[in-house]
Amino acid sequence: MELHENPFTVMGLSPCDGKSTIMERAEEQSLFEDPARISSAKEALLDMKRRLDAELAWYPPTVSSDGRMLPYYKMNVIMEHIAASATATAMDCLRVGDKVLAAARLYERYIEVEQEDFSSLLHEINRHRRMAHLSEVVAQDLLDHLDLRARAMTDTIKQCLDQFAPEDLINTVTHIVALGTERAEKRAPALIESLMEQYEIETRQFADQQIEHVRVYMAQFRAGAMLDDACLRQNVEDIAAYAKTWQNVLLPLQMYYCSKGQEHAASVAFFGQIREAAILLHNEGGQTVYACRILQRLDAMKALKYLPRREKQIREDILFLSQTSHRWEKPTREEGAGVERIPHDAPTKVFYNADVGGFFSKHRLIISEQGITWSDTLTPLADITGIAWGAVRRWISFIPVRTDYYIRYTTMAGEHRIHLRDKKSYQEIIRHLWKSVGVSILVNMLLALRSGKDIRIGGINFSDTGVILTETGIFSSDTKFFAWYTPLVRYSDDGSFYLEDEARQYSANASYMDDWNTAVLAILLDRFYERRGRSVGRLSVLLD
Repeated sequence: MELHENPFTVMGLSPCDGKSTIMERAEEQSLFEDPARISSAKEALLDMKRRLDAELAWYPPTVSSDGRMLPYYKMNVIMEHIAASATATAMDCLRVGDKVLAAARLYERYIEVEQEDFSSLLHEINRHRRMAHLSEVVAQDLLDHLDLRARAMTDTIKQCLDQFAPEDLINTVTHIVALGTERAEKRAPALIESLMEQYEIETRQFADQQIEHVRVYMAQFRAGAMLDDACLRQNVEDIAAYAKTWQNVLLPLQMYYCSKGQEHAASVAFFGQIREAAILLHNEGGQTVYACRILQRLDAMKALKYLPRREKQIREDILFLSQTSHRWEKPTREEGAGVERIPHDAPTKVFYNADVGGFFSKHRLIISEQGITWSDTLTPLADITGIAWGAVRRWISFIPVRTDYYIRYTTMAGEHRIHLRDKKSYQEIIRHLWKSVGVSILVNMLLALRSGKDIRIGGINFSDTGVILTETGIFSSDTKFFAWYTPLVRYSDDGSFYLEDEARQYSANASYMDDWNTAVLAILLDRFYERRGRSVGRLSVLLD
């Protein structure tokens, strides 16, 4: 709203004038000026919502000591300049970006001062309304009005940017965010934050497509497909091209989130997928050199500049893969007319590698062929004799507040305990723990049973042919009962694994989290019943 278009200015009134004065002045002014213009101004002043806009335009904001502020109504002049640029050619994209940034900064300064003196502004508006015998403004209404103003300005900026071709649009947005945040060194102005929220929504489909492209390579590497050098080199180039395209489009969002002290979640996930693809290429395909090359391309293009935690992780992986590839290959020797590489030592497979724990207490967890590394302590896989895991839900006044997840493994020397709160990471670690340790514990358990040994896990005492169940007596001693495996009822409840006879009279149980290898026993019995059905048999038949 321009100052000369303000209804107060049009009718020669002030915010102190009441309804009767407005009606009288409207009748007088209609005789000398355009009646439609006067009628519109009158209606605006009598409509309390529209009047608020006129009042805000009437009061210039409190000027700070450095005199940097503009009156509120001048903001429309800036936005008109931006809207006029909507017909600009692609060559003007940076000039438009500068105008958008200027508007955002000026509006940010206005909002900053307005928030500091918000109560004073509200008091001044309501003081004049009381003098005019009009209803007062509620604080929330004033806040909502300022918010609508910000949205309108964001829409104007967006309409301008929508006129550009995709490449020019991306360049303009990147230019705006880079200058507005000083390349992630300071917080972005409020209008740029709104612009980035819409930009993130509109680029979400592109992000999903790029992630899906990388998953195709992951599936190929996970299957352990035999690829020749030419195909592997092409795969590296393709993945690098996807990463470069990702950076071109989503760099503004990375800078924006970094300016807030955060990391762009979609970028973290995308580069995490590329990292996992490289690990699969190393583990399943034995192509350590090409796995390292994929990650080196990411580092070389500075794709992780605004993702510091992922950048640190990738660089550690590059160092590990580089050292592994050097150990794997000895110097070449000539043989006839050609040169043959002599394998020296097979590369170590890394099943899992991530930082695990709370925000301020993270530790690196590595599960590999060498063993489990936790808190800088390496435990060889062969030394691990027991595993356990479970979750505890925390409640306050009958309201669930969080869930704590625990993973434990033990050796003859002592146990190790991992505590985390992310369910997805918990499930992923369990999957790799079972793959690397659980299967060997299960096989050793079956071998011990076949040799005639009895095994006790928690309250479950079992042998190769059956299990000891107990009937707990209230006024008498407990009664023991030997049961074959076939008719047993199995179920899990409240963190424990239960075995009962079909009459539900005798039972035995063990805790998943507190007793070692309860999960191994549960999986063992699942496999047994899948294979044997309800026929009588020994557990060790699974070894055949």
